[in-house]
Amino acid sequence: MESSMRKSLGKGLEALLTAPTPATAPSELEVPIHEIVPNPEQPRRHFDDEALGLLADSIRRHGLLQPLVARHIAGRYELIAGERRLRAALRAGLERVPVIVREARAEDRLELALIENVQRENLTP
Repeated sequence: MESSMRKSLGKGLEALLTAPTPATAPSELEVPIHEIVPNPEQPRRHFDDEALGLLADSIRRHGLLQPLVARHIAGRYELIAGERRLRAALRAGLERVPVIVREARAEDRLELALIENVQRENLTP
């Protein structure tokens, strides 16, 4: 019998079930902002300067309410979603930001970035 299974016996069903590994399970960290690099395949090509200024003001007042999403690669974090928030956080002078770290295939990263852009369209008519 495998030693990890032996250690789990008598501790209930949950102890026998395998939890997601850290490599596949998303985790939220506070990351130094200078360790985050933009997504080279960012679908958004235009970032409105005035809107970024307003977002930076909001971040200064209230903090970054929604974490960025990034993957860990080569000792840095490559952004998957949240480039507007990243740019505004830089303007706001933040040194560390909350980041959900997750691994994703290239097609999944593009899909996540596109979904975020569609979901954040202006809510006012």
